[in-house]
Amino acid sequence: MQRCGGCVGVARDVRRHARGKAGSGLDREARSSGCLGGDLGQDPERGEQAVHVLRGHGRQDHGRQVGLPRWISLAGYHERQIRVLDPPPPTKVRLGQRSEGAFDQFQRDRLGFFRRCAETSDVVPFRFGADDVLVVSRPELVNDVLMTRRDDFSKAYLTSIMHPLLAGSLLLVDSDSWLHQRKLILPAFHRERLDAYAAVMAQEAERACATWAPGQERDIHSDMMRMTLQIVTRTLFGIDFSNAVGVAERLVSTVMDEFNRRIASPVRLRFPVPSIRTLRLFRSMRELDVIAYQAIRERRAKPQPDLLSMLVESRDQNGRPMTDREVRDACLAVFFAGHETTACLLSWTWYVLARHEDVQSKILAELSGVRIDPGESPALLVQRLPYTQAVLNEVLRMYPPAYAFGRLAVRATTVGSHSVPAGTTVLMSPWAMHRDPRFFEDPEKFMPERWQDGLASRLPRFAYFPFSSGPRRCIGSSYAMTEATIAIATMLPRFKLLSRVEVEAAPSITLRPAGGMPMTVAARN
Repeated sequence: MQRCGGCVGVARDVRRHARGKAGSGLDREARSSGCLGGDLGQDPERGEQAVHVLRGHGRQDHGRQVGLPRWISLAGYHERQIRVLDPPPPTKVRLGQRSEGAFDQFQRDRLGFFRRCAETSDVVPFRFGADDVLVVSRPELVNDVLMTRRDDFSKAYLTSIMHPLLAGSLLLVDSDSWLHQRKLILPAFHRERLDAYAAVMAQEAERACATWAPGQERDIHSDMMRMTLQIVTRTLFGIDFSNAVGVAERLVSTVMDEFNRRIASPVRLRFPVPSIRTLRLFRSMRELDVIAYQAIRERRAKPQPDLLSMLVESRDQNGRPMTDREVRDACLAVFFAGHETTACLLSWTWYVLARHEDVQSKILAELSGVRIDPGESPALLVQRLPYTQAVLNEVLRMYPPAYAFGRLAVRATTVGSHSVPAGTTVLMSPWAMHRDPRFFEDPEKFMPERWQDGLASRLPRFAYFPFSSGPRRCIGSSYAMTEATIAIATMLPRFKLLSRVEVEAAPSITLRPAGGMPMTVAARN
């Protein structure tokens, strides 16, 4: 590695400081913990290299220079957050002021930010504005947060962003309220219900195909958003937007765009700031409420075999029915969780298929040997198309819709050997961890075959977690995989989609394609 004078100097200062602290409990703790701070004081070469890497000198990420700022690497290890060697004073980012700090790096290149953290250390602490943040990138540490010590963490990070829309929903609530809602919603995703939904999924895939013609230039992501919107509203809520799909898309887009903006903001406001954008958001929310509450009234009067009726007819342990607001929150949570995520999965699947004709050929060969008899559910395709499942698993590895998520420490706790004070936000990134060469051979290469040799059973838990895992595992994971499988099986034999441009990922609440997914439709011989 080419030696950088600035990094050598900083590393030397830290080593000198470490020698001055020799014998102190803090120094021994840092060395024994295996954290980056301990390594800097103990191993001069690694210390210099760690500073060099975190600064981004000589590092390339997807063909362009991306580096974390100096103050993340050293000053970010402030003693109040994690007990390591005393660093130089941090360069703090003032709220509302742009500076060359963590937030700027996060906002400018969020995916590169998480990759850089994962490549540097399994634990990287720093500050976002006034918030203490910890990025963990090792499966055992993620297991601590989501499983072993899950009661020490809450979803308050997400709640601060989405509270105005989904205040009491399954996505945001914790503890008993979460468990109660999950038990109510879970039957809607049982196998027998998926069999019933599969027919609607196939119908909507056929309807999407009917809008395609050879030679057309289309934004496939918009097509997938429209199709999955129809599928989720018809299957779970009994609402058909086919005659008003433009209205539904506008409402959903307005709401999601606002929350995408909020997730990138370092400032968490208890009350919304008046603005044209905020006014547009609340108007859209009111329109969504009109649709939701009307559907709830209809189900109370005349139940149907869908999730909405299940919620309307449910009772808690005291025999109390859900209020209209509780039903509305639960339904919108399922809608937003199941709509855009599946659309992103399908969009990225079409993208990689366009770039790998050999994979297309293998899927088509597999489809030609599978038959669904009259009376059988299209959901059986999931079991009968193992290679197609491997393709979807590989797409989820490389393009996980939930590319990162966080938890807030509600009390002082530990993650691995690291102490985590109350109020610390812990971030985890499937995007970065799914590219860890310790677990995935040639991680930047699209290889569905890796999933056909038992890889899933050999991976540590949380080395691969596109749907999370444990008690908070996505309740609709089987629904999403069934929907994606049926869509591919219906559409791929009819059309070939051609992509002539390199599409970059645009991380927001989900991992969208930046600028849509422009593709050309071609007839398949």
